[in-house]
Amino acid sequence: LATVEGGWLQKSLEETSFITLAHDQNQLTFEFAAMDFAAPRMNQFRYRLVGAGEQWIEPTVENSATFAHLAPGEYTFEVESGGSKGIWSGKTAKLTVEILPPWYQTYWAYSCFFILAMGGLWNVYRFQVNRAQLRNKLAFEQREAHRLVELDRIKTNFFNSVTHEFRTPLTLMIEPVRQMLQEVKDQVFRHKLELVDRNARRLLQYVNQLLDLSKLEAGKMPLDARPTLPAQATRMAAEPFLPLAEQKNITLKLVLPENGKDVMLDTLVWEQLVSNLLSNALKFTDSEGIITLELTTEEQPADALVKLRVKDSGIGIAPEALPRIFDRFYQTEHGRGGTGIGLALCKELVARMGGHILAESVPGQGTEFRVMVHLPYSPEFQPPVTDQPEPALLMPAKPENAPEKPLLLLIEDDPDLRLLLRASLPVDYRIAEAANGLEGIQMAQELVPDLVISDWVMPEKTGLEVAETLKKNPTTSHIPFILLTAKSGADARLMGLEYGADVFLSKPFRADELTVQVRNLLASRERLRAHFSQLSNGNSIAENDNGMLPAKEHEFLQRLIHVIEVNLDNEALDADGFARAMFLSRSQLHRKIHALTGLSLTEFVRNYRLDRAHEMLGRKEGSISEVAWRTGFPNAKYFSTCFKERFGITPSALGNASRER
Repeated sequence: LATVEGGWLQKSLEETSFITLAHDQNQLTFEFAAMDFAAPRMNQFRYRLVGAGEQWIEPTVENSATFAHLAPGEYTFEVESGGSKGIWSGKTAKLTVEILPPWYQTYWAYSCFFILAMGGLWNVYRFQVNRAQLRNKLAFEQREAHRLVELDRIKTNFFNSVTHEFRTPLTLMIEPVRQMLQEVKDQVFRHKLELVDRNARRLLQYVNQLLDLSKLEAGKMPLDARPTLPAQATRMAAEPFLPLAEQKNITLKLVLPENGKDVMLDTLVWEQLVSNLLSNALKFTDSEGIITLELTTEEQPADALVKLRVKDSGIGIAPEALPRIFDRFYQTEHGRGGTGIGLALCKELVARMGGHILAESVPGQGTEFRVMVHLPYSPEFQPPVTDQPEPALLMPAKPENAPEKPLLLLIEDDPDLRLLLRASLPVDYRIAEAANGLEGIQMAQELVPDLVISDWVMPEKTGLEVAETLKKNPTTSHIPFILLTAKSGADARLMGLEYGADVFLSKPFRADELTVQVRNLLASRERLRAHFSQLSNGNSIAENDNGMLPAKEHEFLQRLIHVIEVNLDNEALDADGFARAMFLSRSQLHRKIHALTGLSLTEFVRNYRLDRAHEMLGRKEGSISEVAWRTGFPNAKYFSTCFKERFGITPSALGNASRER
């Protein structure tokens, strides 16, 4: 009999040749006996377990064999008896044992594992494919976003360029018509001029709206929110439409609250929003119609909810067209000459303020627009206090005793606009012209004019480059600079001023405004020249600019004064020598000194030497002849004449007065 981990076979070996065991029944013990009963204790056996080893175990009298930790598989146990005398007959008893593998080592488990592995690999493959697709999609979206940003930039530049191109001819139309309207008396001709002026300004409004749309889309139109009453801002925007409504026999009702709290609001944006809504309502409302503009403010803990309602009794909008009225350039079948820009701009302006706009309409009964926006309350606001009076609008031109008329340099690539500028400026000025920025820089450095008027967008060099070049050049840094441009935003104005422009005028500009700006700038330079030319009685040029000069001009004069001081006793140093020391031509140095002080180079050098002589005599640093020689006057008689002419007293009288003190 044989035991398997303590279990006994139910049948004898003669009837059992094959048994099957589980994977955890892998410890086998075989017991066997021989049929030799003469000396049963001396019976010898030998055995082997085929599958675990092919070699026979050495003969032994033990009648049992144990095999532990057998791996799953098929084994054949063979045993042979040699009796008590060790005579081996070659006959063996056999028993085949199959130890089954655990479930996870079976074929069906391997099949499941294989299927699961293939499924996992497939999922990994699909994950990598999806990841690659997602990565490609993300990269495409990023490229598309960059492309859209670049497209917006190109589009903004295009709108800026188009606006500039439109504004220049509009300037050539509006300004001459305005001047003619002031002079014409024929009513028929005046009516025609008013028609031209009205439509030109209407075209300018469309151009400005296009530019505002491009700025809004590009995110380059920041809000300039300031404390204000919404009702006050709304009234200021709506009141200009009252005469037009009266002219068309339309009743325009303004329903505005009388009081409230100040909120942070960009009044220019709000005015543009109200103007576009009222303009749209007036356009689509017939005679004897009614337009109601109503403003309400709901005060909340954190902010104020401002609601604007514009309702008209006009022709209305069809239901199928209502969802598209805020699309750019969309027009209904009753467009009445509109461009489809105004409402699109309204939507962008409201979105810029963080609000939203809605429209409701019934064909034949009218349309209603509602704007709702949350505006924060204004903090405590105190306007800056200054004791300085505001500058006068009109300043006197160059004094009548000026030796020559001021020289103005016009830099403009459009010949018609140059002609208009020349014709608009008074005859009190000499005018030079340049057709592009590079030519303007060369002429400014050569002529050193009293004032430069330049366009912004030009070939060769832009107006900003012209201003920057002239302001960095010591020869021309003092020249006042007026920049003309079609760019009207605060950013453009700030950029122009940063590059050195003294005045920024947007096209279309008024000729009288340009004339006033020219007079103001020239008058400020004239006051500076008068200050230097009147310095006398011991008031030194070197110490009495009183902060009137800009830093660069003060530095220039100090360099010149240093050159004079180093060569104070060198009477042989002429104007050419001073020009070489200042790294300028003689004519450039003369124009620069005359523009700053109103004096020629010779007069400036002579006055400075006389000032130094006055100081030396006052401190008793030598005799009159010695002081004259030390200050570059080898002729004492000529020195006395110049000294009396400047200070009203002779050198000897000054010396006597000093001794008496």
